This record gives sequence, structure tokens and C-alpha cells, in this order.
Amino acid sequence: MTVGAPVYVLGVRFMLQTLDSEICECYRHAAECSRSAAQSRDSLAKQDSLDMERRWLFLARGYEFADRLWNFAEPSNRCEYAELV
Repeated sequence: MTVGAPVYVLGVRFMLQTLDSEICECYRHAAECSRSAAQSRDSLAKQDSLDMERRWLFLARGYEFADRLWNFAEPSNRCEYAELV
């Protein structure tokens, strides 16, 4: 990862040096939602928690995809930049 390079995930701009912590945070929230669903006795609250868990996991996977995509494209980005200089 290149420090300081912006990446866009679902229209939100992030700096790559913070992307790893964002991914971890999403997984932490998903785990909390999973625990909440497991402890819930109300079926609607349980379903809400499971839906939130699914959304947190989706967001984490989006960040991971953006990170992999950036890492894949980074060498070509450097080549294009080197040609411009």
C-alpha cells in the first residue's frame, strides 16, 4: 500500500494508510452484531442485528477489494506517473 494515496469505496474517500484499521473496525462491529443477535430473544431485534452484521461484512469486503485493486494497479500507476515526469 502507498501511504497517503486516496482510495474511494462506495463513494467515500479514504487514505490507504487507514484502510487496514477500517477493515478491522468493520469486522469488530460485525462480531458485535453477531453476539447481539445470538443473545436477542426478540425475533425482530435478532433479524436487525443479523442484517447489520451482514452490512458490516459487506463494507469490510468492499474495503478489502479496494485495497487489493489498488495493490494490483499500483505498478501501472507508477509507470504512468514516471512517463509524465
